[in-house]
Amino acid sequence: METRILMVRHGESLGNAQKLFCCRMDVPLTEKGLLQAKVTAGYLTDCPIDMVYASPLERAYRTGEEIAQDHGLPVQKDEGLMEIWGGEWEGKTFPEIMELYPEDRQVWNENIGLCRCTGGESVAEVQERVYAAVERLAQKHP
Repeated sequence: METRILMVRHGESLGNAQKLFCCRMDVPLTEKGLLQAKVTAGYLTDCPIDMVYASPLERAYRTGEEIAQDHGLPVQKDEGLMEIWGGEWEGKTFPEIMELYPEDRQVWNENIGLCRCTGGESVAEVQERVYAAVERLAQKHP
């Protein structure tokens, strides 16, 4: 039997609603985001789930809780699943980022794989980190 991994994005957060580049800012889900998490959990009710892992940030963890509770499971926090470290972009709007860091933002728009948030993590680094975390978790649950 193979390990099957379902990846779920968190529901709408306050940062999403305010159109902020939040990254690791710990912002909560909005009412809409909580509803999205509940609907997702309902969709997955009949799906066999043995473990739920989430980023330790509230919006991701809370989304995981909705899914986990339907299966009688705890949510395990995993730092490897953390959102990108946005450096100087954290908490700014996209127009602010474009104004303050136009060259970096242009790379984000045109070739996101080569982008690094100014003073933060690159998209390639996020990919490596998350891939390693998923591999590690998959090996824990063969």
